[in-house]
Order: sequence, then C-alpha cells, then structure tokens
Amino acid sequence: MSTVADQIVVLAEDPGGANLVASYILENDLKDRCHYVLTGPAIKLFEATLGPLDLEEIDVLASVVPESSMLICATGGNYRPVINAIHQARTLGVKSVAYLDHWTYYAIRFGSSGDWIENLPDEVWLTDEHALEQARLERFPEDRLKVVGDPYLRRNVERIQSLRDSGTRDGFRVLYMSEVLEEAPPHEGPTAAEYRYDGHSILNDIAHAVKATASDELELVVRLHPSESRDKYDRAISELSHQQRVSKSFESDIAVDIANSDIVIGAQTAALVLALAAGVPAVSYIPAGGLPCQLPQEDLKRITDPRYLRLEIARQVHDQ
Repeated sequence: MSTVADQIVVLAEDPGGANLVASYILENDLKDRCHYVLTGPAIKLFEATLGPLDLEEIDVLASVVPESSMLICATGGNYRPVINAIHQARTLGVKSVAYLDHWTYYAIRFGSSGDWIENLPDEVWLTDEHALEQARLERFPEDRLKVVGDPYLRRNVERIQSLRDSGTRDGFRVLYMSEVLEEAPPHEGPTAAEYRYDGHSILNDIAHAVKATASDELELVVRLHPSESRDKYDRAISELSHQQRVSKSFESDIAVDIANSDIVIGAQTAALVLALAAGVPAVSYIPAGGLPCQLPQEDLKRITDPRYLRLEIARQVHDQ
C-alpha cells in the first residue's frame, strides 16, 4: 500500500500530454502509486497504455493533493484545473510538475501574457533539446526547466518497427494524420483563421495527389485526432470514395496505423515526428500561404505545393 511519501497525483485532459505522462508512468513502473484525475480524451489514452484504472473525479483534487508527494500535469491549452492544482500544490508544499508535449505554444498553456509565469509548476519537464530551446525562446525561467526525454516516442518507435518487421502490407497506403485546426480553441495557439488552411483542404489535396498516380493499389486512410469530431470528414470521404480508395481509420492504436502505412502526411502533428523516428516516410504538407510548419525536426520533409506532393507520393510508390 502506498504511503503519503510516495503517492502521485496525475492530472490530464489533452491527448498529447496524456500520451506522454502515461508512457512515463509505464516506463517507470508508477501505475500503482498514482491517483488518476483524468478527463476528456486522456481517459482512453491512459487506459490504452496502462490498462483499466480507478479514476478520481476532478473535485477530489482538494483532498488527494495534500496526501501526495507530487503532482504531475499533462498540459494542453490553458486548462484551468491544471493551473488551479499547481497553485494548490504550491500552497501545500507539494512538488508540482508539468510535462510539455510537442514543440510549440508553451507559455500560453499556463495563462495569459500577464500571469503565466506565476502559474508555472516547480519543474517543467521537456522531451528533448528542441523543446528546451523553445521554452527558452518563450522566456521560461531556466531553473524550472528539465529535459527528461520522451518515453512515448521511445515506446512507440519500438512497437512500430516491430510491427513492420513482422507484418506484410499489400498495395500502397497513404495515411493522413488529421489534427485540431478548425475546432482549435483560441487560447491554445493560433485561431482557425490564423492557420490559413484547414483539414478539409489538406485532405482534398492529398486525395488529388493520390488519384494522380493512376494506381488502383493506392489507398488513402484518414486518422482523426482524438479531440476531433468523429464525423468530421464523413461527407468528404463519401464523395471521394466514388473515384478512389478512401476510408477512415477506426484503429485505436496509432502505432498500428503508422506501421501499416507507406507514407504519413499531416500538417504539424507530432505523429509526423513519431513516423519519422520509426523510419516511415513522413511529410508535412501545408498549402502555400498557410501558417508554416513549426516542427523543429530538420529531417522532416516540408511541402507547400500540391504538385510536389503528387511527385513525392509517386516517388515513394516507385521506391517501394
């Protein structure tokens, strides 16, 4: 039975941060030491990684934080329960940690330009040197920053490579990794208007690029972001499927979808970095005029012209 000295409160809602924290718990064998206060997409993602969990309601934070030695938060947008819990932990002398996923828009996760530094936890955990550089650019206090690695990336790269080594794939599969753009809350980064592109325009360009190869062996699969509406592309997929092989993925495991694909295309989702690290060809495609891809990985191919997207898909088909 856990004592107060080793109990951990885990607070998460956002999918990216949830994947990161759940993988950290798995890698460090901490499952039985944690109180899980999870909402939204985080629930399914945590249980996919750790198995069934006894979940706590958000209103129990006031009682479980004082009984614990650490608070670990997954951050997404300016998620008020995270900020409230950090302040509560500080008042009680409980160590607080925020584990930051992705490589963009860190400061805004902790509040407005006027108060975000006051809302920071004792430690801000980062996945790599790119993330550290971004945190420094956003003027995070140096003494709060700690690079602890990316257990989610490590675990899933191994799984993708193992699946690709053991499986067989027929034809050629293009995986479009959608992300929250049109539905993006204004406090989580750029607004939909500021992106100057949307998921439907990207899907349309990818579909035309796939069709231009004039091969019946090509299949386009759309994978939704956990925070997106499940029917977001249903009408578009129905219309496109009259002329080519297009479908929506119902696979819950992102590693399986990436392993079964020959090229992964998205805007600036972290899934592109996962595919790239696992050795699966990955492309950031954002139509010209759109807000440029902000992923820092230099070896990620970036395309802004649909003509070059067609050429890249054709090249990958030829090289298969």
